[in-house]
Amino acid sequence: MRYDYIYKKNKMKNKFNLFALTIAAFCLSCSSNDDSSSGDGDDGGIVIQASYKVTFEPNFTTQFHPNDYPDDASFDGVFLMAHSEETSLFSLGSLASPGLKIYAEEGNTATLSTEHAGGEDTVNPTTVVITNDDIGPTETKTFTINVTPNTTFLSFVTRISPSPDWFLGLNSFNLATSDNTLIESESFELYAIDAGTDAGASYTSDNDPESQIIVVRTGLPLSNNVNETGKNLGILKIERINTN
Repeated sequence: MRYDYIYKKNKMKNKFNLFALTIAAFCLSCSSNDDSSSGDGDDGGIVIQASYKVTFEPNFTTQFHPNDYPDDASFDGVFLMAHSEETSLFSLGSLASPGLKIYAEEGNTATLSTEHAGGEDTVNPTTVVITNDDIGPTETKTFTINVTPNTTFLSFVTRISPSPDWFLGLNSFNLATSDNTLIESESFELYAIDAGTDAGASYTSDNDPESQIIVVRTGLPLSNNVNETGKNLGILKIERINTN
């Protein structure tokens, strides 16, 4: 399984196994429940389904990110998807897909949407939620997404604007636990990720194409220390909203 999300967790509710991480991560909160709702399937049967509220709470302010803070700081919308284990939105240590490259550099979700909503997994199709409206540096946004037993992996990206190719992301977080229950809630602190497609070193750097792997962004302008990520730029909260 892939767990390429960038977050910290600080508390657990009930029993929940910690996931193997590709980057240092710590618990914030989680709990589990085995209830689920159902909907009609295309074959006339019942497809078990659950609904989750996903809330993005950005904290991209000059108070916590004073270095070279841009005048027009924001986030370029959101790309959220529920998918199977066979699909990935991004992966630390790998190259960005063409769609992620365009989104990370320009904020355009069209190619990213085609990559993931165009039938890449015809057996367990991906559910995609997209908003193209800019999100203010402290503006909370909430979304609702449905999952099925075969699409319990949740992925999320939002572009840091302005930036060369930086974004916040959560990739392939499994809402299902090892004992086949669904979590009730989870929270993640989000840190800047570098898509590796533009070598710019500041928020408003000129376009400087490169072909590097996706990594957590360290050093200026997000941190004074070249080896540190700096303070998080927001929190992502996931909460199950159906219990019957």
